[in-house]
Amino acid sequence: MKRYLVSKFEAMQMVTRKHMRITMIYDFTGFCMDNTPFSMVYFMVLLGIKYYAEASGVMILLVDSWLFSNFWGLIRPFLDANLSARIIFVKTADEVRRFVDDDQLPAELGGKNTFATDFVRPKEDENMPMFDLDGRRNAEDVWRKNIGDLEVATQAWCKHIESAGPDVITDPTNPYTVERDTAGAKLCQAELELSKYTRSCNIYRRLGLVDSEGCLLLPQDKN
Repeated sequence: MKRYLVSKFEAMQMVTRKHMRITMIYDFTGFCMDNTPFSMVYFMVLLGIKYYAEASGVMILLVDSWLFSNFWGLIRPFLDANLSARIIFVKTADEVRRFVDDDQLPAELGGKNTFATDFVRPKEDENMPMFDLDGRRNAEDVWRKNIGDLEVATQAWCKHIESAGPDVITDPTNPYTVERDTAGAKLCQAELELSKYTRSCNIYRRLGLVDSEGCLLLPQDKN
């Protein structure tokens, strides 16, 4: 189960880059100790709030059981204040609307978002690039080079700001800013190319919901 959760968060991290951070909703309706192990809930919270913090905004926990409050008391001491502040508890689906617009809230929670996906079986050869060791080495070399280029460009940008003043930060035409942003874009592209050799195909790719930049195509984007 832990591997499955990691695979889902890895896919989420890859395909949500255009859409900033996401709001996660976990429905713990009907929670009991028999169907939700302590270690699994703790692991899930850490994944969403700590290890994949750059992709996740807040985590909404829909809980209708008093037992969960006692359960959560065992988990909270392991989380620092910043992590705890990003976790929101609600008791009903109506309370979720305080944080999520109706057009984004899933229909099963009373919202208007009816987007759903069909299960598409994996193809036998869809992960063949993962066995191409030479291709992976070449992609890794390009990726590492782009990391170095971004570090150099960022250091030059920082030195320029120190000498020219903070006003240049907001100037997108500044040559040092352009060079840094260009290096960052090249690194993103190199990471995307490398991912072909290091990440297996996910359901979003099989459904054609991932664009050429490796980002998720939401329904409004496809229209």
